[in-house]
Amino acid sequence: MPDLSKSAPLGPMTIGNVISTTIILYRTHWRDYLSLSLQSSAWIILPLVIGILGMVALIALEVPWLIFAGLPFWLGGFVYCWGRSLTYGGAIARIGVCYLADVPESVQKAYRWARSRLVALMGVNFLLGLVFVALYFAVLIGLGIIGFILAFVVIAVAGVSLGSAADPPIILAILIFLLFMAGFAIAMLLFFWVNARFAIFDLPLMVEAKQDIADSLKKSWQLTEGNAFRIMGIVAIATLVTLPIMGIFQTITFVLQVFVSLWLRTQDEAYTTGLSILSGWLLGAVSSIFLLPLWQSLKAVLYCDLKSRQEGIDLTLADAPRPPARGDL
Repeated sequence: MPDLSKSAPLGPMTIGNVISTTIILYRTHWRDYLSLSLQSSAWIILPLVIGILGMVALIALEVPWLIFAGLPFWLGGFVYCWGRSLTYGGAIARIGVCYLADVPESVQKAYRWARSRLVALMGVNFLLGLVFVALYFAVLIGLGIIGFILAFVVIAVAGVSLGSAADPPIILAILIFLLFMAGFAIAMLLFFWVNARFAIFDLPLMVEAKQDIADSLKKSWQLTEGNAFRIMGIVAIATLVTLPIMGIFQTITFVLQVFVSLWLRTQDEAYTTGLSILSGWLLGAVSSIFLLPLWQSLKAVLYCDLKSRQEGIDLTLADAPRPPARGDL
């Protein structure tokens, strides 16, 4: 297990050391991390609660058509609140990197830097989302083409006419299914591989000066070169670590939704369903309070590890700007 108290920054780490360092980092800063994570969840919950209460009020006043008039304002507020939520997660990651680089930074200073990069954080997350949406449709189209070609080739080789009313033999159907599943497995592997290449997509924005949206994505791609499968293994192990927490909250969510359904079984079905969904969202946000610091700490450790592997220890941290006009901490 690495010694985080030493004065020199960490060098290249094994998979086990990455996980253990992440846990130590979380344990060392858990008060600050949970405080930032709580505020992050509060910002993302706020527009959801306002939206639901607003719809209930408009329906009660029998003017549901006003929902469409207020929707643009709600969407604008949601985007802003989403951006503010991202800044707290960014501050958690920055605190971790600064600590590992042996230049500890206060929560206020880390948050000020993250807040100053609010628009860039939103942009890099949106751009990465577009990348995955494009990848999803490309894979979907590719699987469709491959599936059609496989079906045509296998049936043609077997001498079964495509226009025949007879079904292909079971063995052919099984073979087609297995080949298609192999293609699906390759597509999933591609998703995980791309995700690994962008595992630290926002860390350059949080740590380095003169980094814009495109530069941050490019930096992540460069630093993760040759380490994608290693990162996939680290993420898989970290996911196993979080399973007990996720399992607890999933169980509580299920029990609560069943309770709400039984308690309000005489009420309107839409009302009961809406309340069940809202309770699920709230519990999901509560679980993220505990999980967000873990994943942000993991990204901080990965960033330092990859910087050490690809560029040597060169963690030149950008200074935080002056405090914003209205602080939230």
